[in-house]
Amino acid sequence: MGNIWRGLNDYQLKVAINQITGLNPLFDFVKGNRDYCIEIRDGYLCVYYKGGRILKISVSSIDYSFNFDIKYLNKRGATRNERVCKDDALRIWIEGKHSMTEWLAKFDVLKKMMDEWFIENPKEERDVQQRLLALNTFQNAGCQIVDIELAVPQELIPAGCNIRAKDYGRFDLIAVRCDGGKFVPIIIELKNGVNAFGTASESKDTFDNSSGLVGHYNKIGSFLTEERNRKFLGDCITHILQAKKEFGLITYDILPVETETVDVIFAVTNFNPDMDADAKKKARTEYKKLATKWEKDKSNRSFMTLFAQHSTSSGLSFQNAVPLDKYELCR
Repeated sequence: MGNIWRGLNDYQLKVAINQITGLNPLFDFVKGNRDYCIEIRDGYLCVYYKGGRILKISVSSIDYSFNFDIKYLNKRGATRNERVCKDDALRIWIEGKHSMTEWLAKFDVLKKMMDEWFIENPKEERDVQQRLLALNTFQNAGCQIVDIELAVPQELIPAGCNIRAKDYGRFDLIAVRCDGGKFVPIIIELKNGVNAFGTASESKDTFDNSSGLVGHYNKIGSFLTEERNRKFLGDCITHILQAKKEFGLITYDILPVETETVDVIFAVTNFNPDMDADAKKKARTEYKKLATKWEKDKSNRSFMTLFAQHSTSSGLSFQNAVPLDKYELCR
């Protein structure tokens, strides 16, 4: 089996380092602007704005190539398949070949297009993810977010296994904390705002289905049960951090990643303490349900530890996360 972790392989990283002069303006720009972040993907880099990809950078032995998703140019009301472009001149420019400096000069225009698209297609949780990237660092929060939206590749699943990679879903945030001379991985599952809890009168139980708290707990627990999966998680963290270090995006030392145990945090952002009684009852009921499930399972799941945390704004600091059984909504 070849490399299946997320990140740049040795060859791609070497090529990127050899051509780094062309990307330095981008790295300097992003480090000085919290509206953006750069994440390492499978052989390419992505620049995100409000959780949406404003630029994809593919690495080759000859040069870089750049891509902007023209879905953000669709006229309001148009479907993705219709591709009714509201700015043909900009579309033509995007499809041309330009330097990194020229792309950066276009960012304000591209940002405006994305802002207009987000009005009709809000991606609030993705936006929150990106803000948490900037807020949760070793300096500010005792942990460092490493990646967002980590997907499990099908190649990780042994032949004949009745589980599919997509059954695990995507992990909202991947972080690390220091424990002596090693990094401990953290998987963070986000729920954004009161609407994440639903109400008792709703027909769809958002916590019992596959996208709810217990559903996510089951997926994460199933994933972490397998040692090969925990190794995959550690390999992803190591290779992403190595690339970010080479690009000057991080300055701290990269420690060995120990995957014998993994922390899992269920975090609620934009939590409203004055939510209506029905929603508050729903939230408490479902958190207690999760805590009960964990109490039954934890003796057989020594490889994971559960925590919870919420905030009244998107500014979560994960150093304040508490063990699940001590979380106020579980009591």
